[in-house]
Amino acid sequence: MRATTILLVSLVALASGCGPDCYSSCEKLFGDAADECDIRVPDKKGESGRQEMIRQCVDHCESALGNNGDIGDYTPNERASSDDDITLENEKQAALWMDCVSETSCENLNDNYCAPVTNYP
Repeated sequence: MRATTILLVSLVALASGCGPDCYSSCEKLFGDAADECDIRVPDKKGESGRQEMIRQCVDHCESALGNNGDIGDYTPNERASSDDDITLENEKQAALWMDCVSETSCENLNDNYCAPVTNYP
């Protein structure tokens, strides 16, 4: 019985995942805690602007997670031009994006790595 309980607890821990998710990725981008980047968008001011950016970011990421597909030519580890219109189209791109945000410094995130960072449709 004890072994079964330990196994079930382990499976629940594995299923819940330990890696980044949409919310933690978006919080890293726009949150203002010590380990977050506090990226600012000119027309989104104050706490309400920050929360709006987090919400838009999470919605964009979760929308992509609902679609099957391949990575294609999506390359978040390369610096994107500010003119590039990059969107996450599927779960593989969203997973790659979340990993990129998790592993990238705020300085590089502010410099357009791990796109999209601030432009969500």
